[in-house]
Amino acid sequence: MFNPILKNEIKITWSYRQDNVNLHLQYANAQYALHVFLVEHVGVEELCEQIKKKSEKFFQEDLIKLLAKARANDRDLGLEVSDQKLKLICPIDQRRLKKPIRATTCQHLQCFDLTNYIGKLIFFCLLNFVICFILGLNEKANKWICPVCNKFALFEDLQIDTYTESILSSIQDENITEITINSDLLWTPVVPLKIANDSINFESNKKSNSSSLTDIILIDDDD
Repeated sequence: MFNPILKNEIKITWSYRQDNVNLHLQYANAQYALHVFLVEHVGVEELCEQIKKKSEKFFQEDLIKLLAKARANDRDLGLEVSDQKLKLICPIDQRRLKKPIRATTCQHLQCFDLTNYIGKLIFFCLLNFVICFILGLNEKANKWICPVCNKFALFEDLQIDTYTESILSSIQDENITEITINSDLLWTPVVPLKIANDSINFESNKKSNSSSLTDIILIDDDD
């Protein structure tokens, strides 16, 4: 009952035969307990708003430190340090990021979408609860896992990446789904081959039309 005027009442009844001595002894020395939790149902939108309102966010200086650490690890492993690629699509649904987030436990620049992540977690938590209830299981698997690195990405550790957010605002063309980033976090869009070819063909057509105009011979009316 969510009405404060109405009372919430729970009745628990334990029934057993009085002549069942074994059951009576088991009940007297019970090894199990019943727990009642008062919980509040919170939807996806409200959970997302809590993340959006957090003062802790990923800023450009945080990403520079993270990128420098990753490059140092690559050098220690003898790997060639090059520009990193960053996808502008969410690894969960393969669509363009709307509100890019990562967890403070993540060591990568790649983000995932806030609404996708929270919605996916709620779905799997409900599904897992139903399965455990049907099978009578007591343990439930933790689903707060980053879809990029498969490490824990708990709700309280999630933060919005303002750098990736600014990139998404700058690139209006949704056909561009990837960028390259150098050590100074200067980025360059990766133009898909089809768009590049279309652009080249367009420029070629412009030049062709321009040259054809210059080839026109003007005839003097006096001749």
